Amino acid sequence: MTDVLLSALTRAWFAAVVASTLLLTALAAAPVFSSTDYWGGLPEAFALVGGEGPSIVDPRDPAAAAARAQAARAGHTGW
Repeated sequence: MTDVLLSALTRAWFAAVVASTLLLTALAAAPVFSSTDYWGGLPEAFALVGGEGPSIVDPRDPAAAAARAQAARAGHTGW
């Protein structure tokens, strides 16, 4: 009986540790995905793979976005 209870307690503790780790990781990564750099880079990323991207992402200047995508394909990062 004690073994069953200890096993259940151990599994619950392990599940809590995994859930806490995932939560902390998500909270640490959240600012990356809400930054203007992320949203600004999405059109370029979709241009690199040949897609249009979601409709909520509108490049400020389509010609400039195409030029940046072409430069990125050529290996120029702009940094």
